[in-house]
Amino acid sequence: MSLGINGDEKELYTLLLRRPSWTMSELASAWPGTADGLAPLMARLRQDRLAVASADVIGGWRAVEPRLALPSLVAVRLWNGRTDAPSVESLESFVHVHELSDQRIRHDSPPSGLDQAASIVERLVASARLDVLMTVPDHHPASYEFCEHVHESVLRRGGRLRLLWRSQVAAQVDRDFVRWLSALGIRPRLTHAPLPRVVVVDHNTAMIATTRQIQVLRASEDVRTVRDTLTPLWAGTDTTDDVLGPTTSCPRRARILHLLADGNTDDAIARQLGCSVRTVRTEVASTMAGLRAKSRFQAGMMAMRLGLI
Repeated sequence: MSLGINGDEKELYTLLLRRPSWTMSELASAWPGTADGLAPLMARLRQDRLAVASADVIGGWRAVEPRLALPSLVAVRLWNGRTDAPSVESLESFVHVHELSDQRIRHDSPPSGLDQAASIVERLVASARLDVLMTVPDHHPASYEFCEHVHESVLRRGGRLRLLWRSQVAAQVDRDFVRWLSALGIRPRLTHAPLPRVVVVDHNTAMIATTRQIQVLRASEDVRTVRDTLTPLWAGTDTTDDVLGPTTSCPRRARILHLLADGNTDDAIARQLGCSVRTVRTEVASTMAGLRAKSRFQAGMMAMRLGLI
């Protein structure tokens, strides 16, 4: 099962997935190889966004959910013209096996903590198609609310991302992150009112995280109650700037995939993107090679299965 990473990296990623978070000493104890090799392996996992800093354990690490991390890995490599991305079949198989055996967010007591909340949010966001509303009551730099891969996943598939921050968060958050959001066309709204920590996905699923537990709501009445609570907070914010969609930040190759999936010809795609037909054909050929697709149609379908569009 090839994930586009080497055997040691895959083994370490699989180990990280067994718990919500790890310290390096805990990893060294559980790692079958030499402890000296852990740091460079972790650095490569972080570079590929398969692992990020823990929000609960100082100096700790956690794995990014495969349902979100692996499509992101494919996207980054595809946009960079690389052909060593995971295959559709290996990605789907790994995600399926992991989620069947996952014990991190299945416990006798309700899950809690920002790292377990991140695992749940990553799974929910990975399937978002329309809209994600995220409320941020306070600033935890390593929390999912400030992880670039979470935000990019929504935009990559054409969804709308709305961020509602408590006012003091804007004063505490890293300026580079704010500039990064701005480059994507995202401007968080600010409120002085107390906020719950909530994520609402596609208007039909909500996660509520408190200091004691995490709840995932799917019943329509429960989700509607959450939305009704947040609507006046969103409407009453200090700024009236709306959150933009991904059209200004979505890579051209991603836009081509969207148009391919809709059945557009090369000429039609070129007209919509304002580029030459030759450029479109070059991008299509590179995309097909990256996805190992045998036809334009297959490339579009594989992109949908991988969550690229």
